[in-house]
Amino acid sequence: MGCRRAPSLESFSSLIADIHDAGVDEAGWPAALRRLGSLFNAPRAMIWMQDKAGGTRAMHMLERDDRITRDYFEHYGRGDLLRRAITGAPAGTVLTNDMVVPRSEFVRTEFYADFAAPHGLIDCIQARVFDIASSNLSGCLGVAISSSLKSGVFEREHVRLLALLLPHLGRAMQMQLRLARLGVERDCALEALDRLRHGVLVVDAQAWVLHANSAAEAILRKGDGLDVEPVGRQLRASAPGQTNVLRRFVTQAAMGPPFRTGTLACSGSTAPGKRRSCFASSRCAPRRLGTCPCSRRRSCCSASRSTRRRRRFWRPCARFTASPRREAAVAGRIGQAEAVEAAAAAMRITPATLRWHLQRVLEKTGTARQAELVRLVEHLDLVGVRPGSRPRLTQASA
Repeated sequence: MGCRRAPSLESFSSLIADIHDAGVDEAGWPAALRRLGSLFNAPRAMIWMQDKAGGTRAMHMLERDDRITRDYFEHYGRGDLLRRAITGAPAGTVLTNDMVVPRSEFVRTEFYADFAAPHGLIDCIQARVFDIASSNLSGCLGVAISSSLKSGVFEREHVRLLALLLPHLGRAMQMQLRLARLGVERDCALEALDRLRHGVLVVDAQAWVLHANSAAEAILRKGDGLDVEPVGRQLRASAPGQTNVLRRFVTQAAMGPPFRTGTLACSGSTAPGKRRSCFASSRCAPRRLGTCPCSRRRSCCSASRSTRRRRRFWRPCARFTASPRREAAVAGRIGQAEAVEAAAAAMRITPATLRWHLQRVLEKTGTARQAELVRLVEHLDLVGVRPGSRPRLTQASA
């Protein structure tokens, strides 16, 4: 194959820059692999991953041909002596076909005759970039570059060139895997916040809303106590004259000692006789500021309307316990710490009848006392039970 001349410093630096850009944004891998293939005068380049069980798949490719990729990984890849050798070698190893098997023998293999030659691929250089070992993923990651009849076979100078690029490829792929894992963790955390019935907002020291779960967005849309500026997402109070107090409250929470809490009541702006208040309790979010300019002191606020009409707790209780409406209504009232006599009077039944229904509810929910039922109903109110879902209570056996 032979490099006609050593790559220029500019082209080599541009390739390294593209590799690191792809580590931050995986959409940049096609451009990086295109430069990599150009550097080796090769038509195909690929980043692959092999799991602990031996299954291999392509992560990124220069030229995407689903048929060639499917044929390779489903059948012909098992006969690729180079890939077998590289997956058994330590991380940082770079090998060509000629370093594994003499070319006179390689051209007589089924892999070359039935796969490589028909697709115009006469040689390949591969490297084991690094090993993956985490709680949910294990295996190795490598890079493969294939040459055509026009470009010729790979030589020692190509091995040295790829070895120089391995640290950059490794760092970029580690960054991509780390960002992917953080993205999954972030999505799971946001999904958990959205399932809460109580409003949760993450704001910075200037009261700019960085995130609001579904319940908080509903409060902000109604402008009932809390609101945001029409332009941007800066938190404000619905009632005139309370915005400065609210923002000072948020600033003190964000700038104060860790986990300092406080409560602020913001009057609602609804019509007379239907006024509501929004209570915001603020807590400093964990701070790992460092020196990054995008790191801002933040506070985590919970918001709720204090005088909303009585929630019909019997509905989530009915969905959770599969109880009749009367039993679920009993669970809802007792779950709000309402006295038996008061609950019976409100439901127009005798206390004895209510206690009978209550005993059936305790048996169905696996609770033994009214206090445990109160905590269960509070939990249903906190996390919410979506319509149509009928989760069952499972008790752990001794």
